[in-house]
Amino acid sequence: MLAAETKFAKDTAAELSACVDATVETPATPSEAHAYLDRGDISCLVFSEGAVEDGLANFVDMVKDVMPDLPLVLLHERPFDAVADEIDLTALADIRAKESVAANPRCLCPCLNRVAASPASGDTELLRKRYERLVEQDIIGVYTVEDRKFTYVNERVAEIFGTTPEALTGTSVFDVVAPEDHERVRERICRRERGVEESSHYTFRGTHPEHDTVVVEVYGSRVETASGSLIIGVMLDITERDSYERELRQLSQALEYAATGVYITDTDSVIQYVNPAFERITGYDRNEAVGATPQILNSGQMDDEYFDRLYRTLEAEVVWEESIIDQRKNGEFYHAYQTITPYKTPDGETAGYVAIHSDITESRIQQQVLQVFQRLLRHNLRNKLTVIHGHLGVLRSEVTGTPAEESIDEISAATEQLDSLSRKTTQVTSALESIDETQTIDLVPVLRRERDTVQSEHSAASITLDIPSELSVEGGGELEVVVNELLTNAVVHCDRDEPEVSVRLTADTEHSKASLVIRDNGPGITDVQLAALDSGEETPLVHTEGIGLWLVEWVLTGLGGDVEFENDTPRGLAVTLTLPLA
Repeated sequence: MLAAETKFAKDTAAELSACVDATVETPATPSEAHAYLDRGDISCLVFSEGAVEDGLANFVDMVKDVMPDLPLVLLHERPFDAVADEIDLTALADIRAKESVAANPRCLCPCLNRVAASPASGDTELLRKRYERLVEQDIIGVYTVEDRKFTYVNERVAEIFGTTPEALTGTSVFDVVAPEDHERVRERICRRERGVEESSHYTFRGTHPEHDTVVVEVYGSRVETASGSLIIGVMLDITERDSYERELRQLSQALEYAATGVYITDTDSVIQYVNPAFERITGYDRNEAVGATPQILNSGQMDDEYFDRLYRTLEAEVVWEESIIDQRKNGEFYHAYQTITPYKTPDGETAGYVAIHSDITESRIQQQVLQVFQRLLRHNLRNKLTVIHGHLGVLRSEVTGTPAEESIDEISAATEQLDSLSRKTTQVTSALESIDETQTIDLVPVLRRERDTVQSEHSAASITLDIPSELSVEGGGELEVVVNELLTNAVVHCDRDEPEVSVRLTADTEHSKASLVIRDNGPGITDVQLAALDSGEETPLVHTEGIGLWLVEWVLTGLGGDVEFENDTPRGLAVTLTLPLA
């Protein structure tokens, strides 16, 4: 009996009638099919997935209840592994792809003649033939195991373990199981050998001559035959899937623990995911945010033009980066910096957007405070110092030769120090502001020029250069400020009558780095100053004497380089600058 869709059933039956030694019936309705089963006068049932309404497993169970020994041949329409997940394949006499049968109905003839000649059988050889037939499904590995040895494997099983069916047949199962998984595989096999479980589904790590390990997923069932029991199963190589799932778990954990807010939307801007940092920043928990749109954060502080630019950027599939004023759930405004990136499907279509959302409110306030202080130092402080200098000149003429003259000198020296600090701050600000401008500079003329400048101001100093004819690095005018600061610092703070400074410039082309080392014969710097520079912060107990060395630190960091301060032996300071080669 052939139970399938009407046209397919009739076309196939016409072909089969000419090549099988039996009558092929094609019931038109489910009730007619049940009537054949109730009479018990059919020798084989061929059925397609499309003709089954209540699920394959239920259908097979129903047929077996009526005719337990009736051979069943399934014509499957879905991928084989999906079918194997749903039913016990040992309940079938054979399984074929419906598509291949539709193209050549007569391919069923050998199968039907075989099962008709030998209906329900426990013969081991017949069971082997049923599963060897699955070799056609070359994406699925098929095997049989007796006494813990492979008695049959198809090409796909051998390929998984980097060998051939001939080499693998007759060998122990454990020859292809990684040693660390021997025990768990042995336990699974033992449970089926003892009858504790009829089937098993698990994964294990296998061996391969060209790889460390392969990850294998196994579906195996215990089958009783006239000669004993055997295990019949299918296996899949899930190495890539296992690696992908592991990476996915790591990414998920990283997002969950990230300090920066992350949310993901679909192409309609509906939020699909938020991480805990997003919940903390915005005040909206996951249940409130998912299903909503980023409009829940709209503070009303950004104009329409801002959002127009944002949408135009994303529609052009370009990454959006800009700050925004958003609103928390409790109504508080906050400043955020957002990076929104389109992400795509494997077909290259935009699937949605990933947004990284950072709360920059505190850093913005700090930036504004620094800007105010810079303005005060640049303008207000220097103007006041000029006034003080003018009045000191008037007072000095009045107190010359008196004890008060010494106080006037102290005040004058202090104002000059403050004026120098103000100028240095302006210099630092200008140098740092120029870092963002991508430039290339030849360090050699810079070193010569700054050497000449410092020596002209300090005639007792000796500054020697060990430099190539040219060497270009990434940077600009800020490097001139850094070189001048280090050379001046080495001379001014030297406690010798004749300060000696050596400058050496080299290139490491293998690592695309330049190294500039400046050494002096001065007293070096204190452990307290070194601790401040190493820690990157100043405290009342750990601090430097000024901002010159911080200037060097900030500029080098901004350029993607590095700076090391080290007291030399037996005395002096060695400053090593590392810069990217241009």
